[in-house]
Amino acid sequence: MTAERGGRLEVLTVQVGPDGEENIEVVNTRAAAGYAQHRVEREYIRKLPSFRLPGAPYNQGSFRAFQVAGDSMEPTLRDGDWLICRAVENWGRDMRDNRVYVVVTEEDVLVKRVINQFNERGQLTLESDNRAFGVRFLDGALVGEVWEGVARLTRSLAGPRVDVPDELARHRADIAELFERLTKAGL
Repeated sequence: MTAERGGRLEVLTVQVGPDGEENIEVVNTRAAAGYAQHRVEREYIRKLPSFRLPGAPYNQGSFRAFQVAGDSMEPTLRDGDWLICRAVENWGRDMRDNRVYVVVTEEDVLVKRVINQFNERGQLTLESDNRAFGVRFLDGALVGEVWEGVARLTRSLAGPRVDVPDELARHRADIAELFERLTKAGL
């Protein structure tokens, strides 16, 4: 795939199956550092595990699966989750603010929410969903690839959702009943 990336034309290396359709390459946490340095090398990409997902959304564009490391994107993404991403062809035009992206530099594979200031300032603002982490400004010249998160695979399903108003009503009823019993008991 050839794309305009930050004003320069680059070739994105992909794996293709026997039917000529693109595979989704898998970049786990151990491969992330190597991926940042060797992402354009055909042999490196060929050695990455790959798979396909059914359905039209995953047949339109180039996709990668990146494993999330750390807790900077909690509660949206957890350590060990997999973020399925579509390649962003034109960073200035196609990146939408406040979406989750994987931004690849020569040194890092970063999973962050992005504010796109590529056209205005030549930079991206990277934010974590976990407020314990700060904001980072990244010079666009350091960016090698951008991938938009489109799906998540996780091993940690959330527990049942708590309905706060219902819980408060239940506790108020319990307190009222307890107060009534104490009053009848003369306490």
